[in-house]
Amino acid sequence: MRLGFTVGRRVGGAALRNRVKRLLREHFRQHRNAFPLGTDVVAVANRALGGVVGAALGRAVAEAIQATAAAAAGGTRRAPPQTPAR
Repeated sequence: MRLGFTVGRRVGGAALRNRVKRLLREHFRQHRNAFPLGTDVVAVANRALGGVVGAALGRAVAEAIQATAAAAAGGTRRAPPQTPAR
């Protein structure tokens, strides 16, 4: 499994953004077996995540992991963006 994070400045200052990334990385590490082999995950943190800490962050990440793992196991994939016809 490959994992990528995007935590923008709207989440907060550098210390908060780094903390959010560390917490996300740890939660994904604990649940890495929920994903099929070869899965790529990109997590985008929004402004609301900056105020979430501790157990609430863990629950939010666990719910997202379950939904993503279920979609990945079922073979559901997003279609690539379509280019407009000329």
